[in-house]
Amino acid sequence: MKYKIAVIENKLFEPLYNNIGSDGVIIKTTEEKAAELLQSNQVDIALLTPTAFAKISRKGDWRIIPSTVLATKGYAELLTLSFKQNLNSIDSIYFEDANYYLKSIIQLLLAEKFDIHTKISSGNVNIEEVDAYISYFAENAGDFSIDISEEWFDAFEFPLPIAFWVTCGEIENADMLEITDNIKDNLLSNKETINERTDTAKYQERSGEIIWKWSEEIESALDKTMDLLFYHQIIDDIPDTKILGRDYSDDD
Repeated sequence: MKYKIAVIENKLFEPLYNNIGSDGVIIKTTEEKAAELLQSNQVDIALLTPTAFAKISRKGDWRIIPSTVLATKGYAELLTLSFKQNLNSIDSIYFEDANYYLKSIIQLLLAEKFDIHTKISSGNVNIEEVDAYISYFAENAGDFSIDISEEWFDAFEFPLPIAFWVTCGEIENADMLEITDNIKDNLLSNKETINERTDTAKYQERSGEIIWKWSEEIESALDKTMDLLFYHQIIDDIPDTKILGRDYSDDD
């Protein structure tokens, strides 16, 4: 069976689906639209963020496919916040290519750890005119920056879940595990160790992980992240984390 698969068009997520081949039909779209396509049965599988998953959680019976995933633990070089030197406060933050979830978790982190409550803006903005900006990948960071994943793990002591596969509970075919695994990048491993490249004579080298495989640790981290999102009123409901292949008949 050739499945229709909705994915979030974002450079961070591409390793999860850039080897589609003949295993399915990919629809590249936004975070919000991917959830809408799954909810309306226009696709069989969707790559969702936690906030997108929460948005449709009460509108169907969903299963997380425990195959590939995007999550980070500690220093990861995926998201950085760069800021000007000698600031007394950060009054403007720019993120050109942010989806709702990434903006939400960064704002949550800044509020919880640094008591910074500045809204993150996007659109046509000159980086030189803002106090701080968020960028993908460490090479795009400024001279003064922090690693978002590292700060997240330092603040909350669990990994940061970013995206995972979801399907309808009424479908629940075991081959969805194989299909979502097959379409990942050929070079992708279960986890990738990230070591900071710096002058070890001046700095202590930082390290962390980009996690590409679902696990009990990521399941626990997702539940805790949902609690945080709910506490900060970013989502209206805490979704049930139901995993493909498990028996939930006693819950009915």
